[in-house]
Amino acid sequence: KRRGGKAPAVGFIHLVPVYRDIPSKAWMAVGPFLFGAAANGGLLAKAGVETVMKDMVFAPERKRDFDAPVPLPGGGQALWKRLEGDGDFVDFLKAFGHRQGSVHYAVTHIRATRTHTARVSMGVDYWMKVWLNGRVVQPYLTKTGGETKGAFTFDVNLKAGWNELLVKVASGGGGNGFWMAISDIANISFAARAE
Repeated sequence: KRRGGKAPAVGFIHLVPVYRDIPSKAWMAVGPFLFGAAANGGLLAKAGVETVMKDMVFAPERKRDFDAPVPLPGGGQALWKRLEGDGDFVDFLKAFGHRQGSVHYAVTHIRATRTHTARVSMGVDYWMKVWLNGRVVQPYLTKTGGETKGAFTFDVNLKAGWNELLVKVASGGGGNGFWMAISDIANISFAARAE
């Protein structure tokens, strides 16, 4: 009960980022890199998903040449392909036909009009690692419960001009893909290849 004087006031502003989904057509993808029971043999046949995601380096982590074949473990090659559609779920099962025991990579390019910090919102089925401009920004994410768009958020520092975003996704038993969106405070755009 107030007995006189000035009343204190408390106020706050709750800021919620405005996200733009990165559509499937803005991604180049390659795979599958098979491991576990799906692999032909050798080290990858015995590897668990955590080891594959954290410790095993496949060719797309070293170099991304979208016009050149990508060597696969144990022989063979894969080709980068531009994904299709305006949907927000990048579906490796639909694009490549492989699910359990496989790793796929996807790359998009984000053009920022100025240097700034942006927030990424994403969901994955099942495991993911993320790089921005060659630097790991999320070393190991795994879903908990059902697949959920926006289950994870983290901040990234975008430079003015083109920024390369690379993701490594390992499949579970039921699906194989991810959603990704980014806060748009600086009129960003997306492209499968930097122009």
